Amino acid sequence: MKKWKWAPVVAVLIVLATAAFAVAQELPILWEDHFNDDDPAARKNVGWLYYGPEDGLKDQIIQQTVLESGDSVLYIKSGDYSVVGVGLVETNGVPEIDTTDDAKTHKLLVANNYSSPNQCTTFRVDFKNITSSFFVANARMVQTDTSESIPDADPTQSPAYVVMISPGEGKVRLAKYPAVEYAALQPDQWNYFGEADFAFELDVWYWVKFYLNEGDFKVKVWEGDPEDEPEEWLLEATDPEPRVEGKFNMFALFGSPPGGDEIYIDDVVVRSTTPTAVESEPEHVPVSFSLAQNYPNPFNPTTEIAYSVPKSGHVSLAVYNVTGQKVRTLVDARVTAGSHRVTFDGRDDNGRELSTGVYIYRLEAEGKVLQKKMTLMK
Repeated sequence: MKKWKWAPVVAVLIVLATAAFAVAQELPILWEDHFNDDDPAARKNVGWLYYGPEDGLKDQIIQQTVLESGDSVLYIKSGDYSVVGVGLVETNGVPEIDTTDDAKTHKLLVANNYSSPNQCTTFRVDFKNITSSFFVANARMVQTDTSESIPDADPTQSPAYVVMISPGEGKVRLAKYPAVEYAALQPDQWNYFGEADFAFELDVWYWVKFYLNEGDFKVKVWEGDPEDEPEEWLLEATDPEPRVEGKFNMFALFGSPPGGDEIYIDDVVVRSTTPTAVESEPEHVPVSFSLAQNYPNPFNPTTEIAYSVPKSGHVSLAVYNVTGQKVRTLVDARVTAGSHRVTFDGRDDNGRELSTGVYIYRLEAEGKVLQKKMTLMK
């Protein structure tokens, strides 16, 4: 296995001024998992996907574990993937991975309504035993093959934005890699935005918070309790050519084979980066029920659709062809009050590419309906 050399920093670190807000801001939760349910396989509440012997990865262990303290956490032990030691889990926040009902799981995963490319993710990590591995928290991973019985964001093929932590080096890095086969396993080929020093110890809990909004990418790391969160970000960067798509998150260890390094993950909370205003003045104006024109339009292959709902409740957002046939369900779930955005990739519910033409997207909530036209042009 070749020695990895870190690529030079390719983007200038920036310090963003903090704007003063007239109202308090709350980031709505997209999904969360505290691993406190009775589900040793970590398939329910939030359904986690992970690889195994059928994928060429052996001896990996993924399971919910109760610690002596009584806290329930996700335990990851890396296995052997031929040229690299690997331990990984991923999800888009889907409520359940039902290994006895592929059709049900397929529908949920393809609908992909549970996360967002723009997100602020907070979690705890404990590096129990690290001898050669580095840790990654990935976001904006995309489904690579929706024809699979249980479609996922294949880590050997999907692009990603990465918070990389190397406890042995005492380094934290921000990076991204493209949709090139095995790119996740080749960190010397990643596009790095910057790095910072942080002195990590084994068997100590650390909080990690990373923020992705359009091209803005930043991270904090701290020890202690949530209220000990530092005001300053450890790293801040801007991607001049951001890729704003993909809704899968991944936590993983990569290192030298045969693996065996261990971590705990807990208290994963993924929030939208679009704030919901919390009233702090008498003249607070509530969010209205609205549907924006998709952008870009015409589009190829992806476009974003923004909508707002004045209060929490069930929302349906679907795409229809000009004959009125539903071709894609984008949202069919309970959502929080506020503004939301959904990426449409020009495919139907079965993952097939739609043809050039005019389509209608329709928003329904609380008995109200709004719709607009958009054009897919290839």
